[in-house]
Amino acid sequence: MKIGEILREKQPKEYKKLRNEQNTIKKHEHFSTREIEELMYHSCYKRSKGGALRQIK
Repeated sequence: MKIGEILREKQPKEYKKLRNEQNTIKKHEHFSTREIEELMYHSCYKRSKGGALRQIK
């Protein structure tokens, strides 16, 4: 038996609370390519041959 199965049988309210907490943690922000470039834009990053972003310093 797994821990989740035991919790589901003996403490269903706590099991639901933990599952909801786990689902809220998994939500991530999605950044566009332009936003990533803006975050990395300073003297340490430049576009190299082929269009790849490279760290200079």
